[in-house]
Amino acid sequence: MSPGMFWIGWDDSSPAGERERAGRIVANDLNESFRAWLDDWSAEGYEAQWREGVERIMEGNHVSALVTAVAESHDGTFSGYRWLMYRVGADVILRQQLILPETVPEFDPRDPYLKIHERTGDASQWIVPTSALREFLAR
Repeated sequence: MSPGMFWIGWDDSSPAGERERAGRIVANDLNESFRAWLDDWSAEGYEAQWREGVERIMEGNHVSALVTAVAESHDGTFSGYRWLMYRVGADVILRQQLILPETVPEFDPRDPYLKIHERTGDASQWIVPTSALREFLAR
């Protein structure tokens, strides 16, 4: 794959709120905004998880994840979004996943890498070279 770009972080065009913050993920032609809920995780907690998620895939794990929103329900279950990461040679495939009790009943925000299933089907996906992830970590 040709050189690409990767970035995940806070969108400076949107001020930080008390309960949510605007963010953005960029991976080549993917350029998507998101709202991170701050009731259960702090902005710094998300940032630390993103860095850890990228480091995991760069250190040789075949799967990882980037959590962009997580909230605990009154019944102790979680909902939110995460970007699943699959290492395939020198590339990483990204796929967004909706987290609901019905879709990921065992989701645990203390270990968001559990219960990442094999990549199957033709779901929307974006491919980014590991060189772009390496550049992200170097910033």
